[in-house]
Amino acid sequence: MPVGTPEDAAGLVVFLASDAAAGVTGQVIGIGGDKLSVWSHPSEIAVAYAESGWSSDAIAATWASSLGQHAQTYGIQAPVS
Repeated sequence: MPVGTPEDAAGLVVFLASDAAAGVTGQVIGIGGDKLSVWSHPSEIAVAYAESGWSSDAIAATWASSLGQHAQTYGIQAPVS
């Protein structure tokens, strides 16, 4: 299980959707428990294009067979409770 629960991520999601995060783009942000972090990934490793943009359904349909196969490890594992 990766670090962070839906409850942990809720505050980050609200922040990213707010005016306070207007300048935050292209960041890899980790959150879990009391830890909030920014990660550095030096380059793109996989790309997909959708001619008319990406809906959540289009991302879901593409993820498993494309970009998701290149997902990177990150952070530390959360303790099993």
